Amino acid sequence: MPVLKALFWGSLGALAWTHAGYPAAAALGARLRPRRVRKDEITPRVTVIVPAYNEEAVIRRRLENLLALEYPADRLEVVVSSDDSDDGTDEIVQEVAAREP
Repeated sequence: MPVLKALFWGSLGALAWTHAGYPAAAALGARLRPRRVRKDEITPRVTVIVPAYNEEAVIRRRLENLLALEYPADRLEVVVSSDDSDDGTDEIVQEVAAREP
């Protein structure tokens, strides 16, 4: 019976620590030792991968939509992965790529 009581109180203590003790200790630690946060204008490089298979009907509109994003063109890369499409998907992608490098 003492083993079950110890298991119960240990489990209750662990639950109390995870739900109340640790958040309180983290808040106290943040107040005692604050860290400055840099607030620089950061614009990361973004790569958008478009998987395509026989998407002739929609691929041009999708690529034009991606190229019209309000994101710096030098930080945006669009990659089209065509899985041997047998319609005009590859030709449309090449046409758009030639127009918008």
